[in-house]
Amino acid sequence: MTLGLPLVEQARSYRDLSARVVLALPQDFRCIARQNLGDAQRALLDYFANITTTPVELPASILCNALIVQGSTLKTPAVNPEWEEVWRGSRPGDRHELFIVYRRLFRPDVPRPARSSA
Repeated sequence: MTLGLPLVEQARSYRDLSARVVLALPQDFRCIARQNLGDAQRALLDYFANITTTPVELPASILCNALIVQGSTLKTPAVNPEWEEVWRGSRPGDRHELFIVYRRLFRPDVPRPARSSA
């Protein structure tokens, strides 16, 4: 039984997932917004990778250029079109829980540059 514990721990832990999330974040991120992220998952990301997040519903999240969304393999929450998916993953032993990292393409309060037609 004890020989299998490291494998079980690796499959159930958020340590590896947290490291992969950190690698997926934009290098210039100012803060990280969150959507649909559970309290336990939020605490574990903070514990393993020092990732703190701001709820996307709060006005302060407008300053964030990264977003973490928790969903499932069957259904992922919709996000605003200002976000572009850069990574998606889950823990090795979890077939249901899914995490998606987005980066902000533009801020809604700042006009987007006009595209030239030339």
